[in-house]
Amino acid sequence: MNYSEIRAAITPARLTAFDQAALTRCQSQNEAIELYEWNAEISSALLLPMHYFEVVLRNAVHDALSLAYQEQWPWDGSFVSSVRMKVGKYKPKNDLQQTASRYHTTGKVIPEMKLAFWEQMFTNSYDDAVWKPYLGTVFPNLTLANGIPNAARSVRNDIEKVRRIRNRVAHHEPIFSQNIQGVLDAIHSISAYRSTDVGAWVKNAHRVNTVLTQRPSWYV
Repeated sequence: MNYSEIRAAITPARLTAFDQAALTRCQSQNEAIELYEWNAEISSALLLPMHYFEVVLRNAVHDALSLAYQEQWPWDGSFVSSVRMKVGKYKPKNDLQQTASRYHTTGKVIPEMKLAFWEQMFTNSYDDAVWKPYLGTVFPNLTLANGIPNAARSVRNDIEKVRRIRNRVAHHEPIFSQNIQGVLDAIHSISAYRSTDVGAWVKNAHRVNTVLTQRPSWYV
């Protein structure tokens, strides 16, 4: 196999992280391609549990918001006014208002909202109106012993782990050095908070654990 042609097709710039990983372990550029291939495999394997995770998560938040603000929460003035204008580069309120202006049912709005929006729903801004009364309702298996605010922040931290690696996967970026098992644990945890059966369904539906065992033996 002509690896030089493969490298040219991928481009040296995109292979930089893989080349560096191979070099520091006394491996050749051919092994860097092997790591690139595995990176693509694990990225592909993660798509399924991330898909289930996001659908389960956003529907849980929808249920909580519906209890707090009624089914039409995307157009509820008190809810919309509570959404932050800007979080880093992301503009949650603008995202919500633009999406709600294009669609006329909550069911159409939900899948159009970014994962960052659902993550922001677990900040302390929503503790009083949403999470203190309804966190245990939508996530009945979530431990609340340390208080609802701490539990909500824990959920947010798990969502952030998934969102960050999801963004890298979406842009075909290296994830081989990331804590993939930690991300998978976060996916499993939030799914199981929703329901024991949902947690088992998500856990048994993917092949991430199998692909993790296929990591190139030289890369540790």
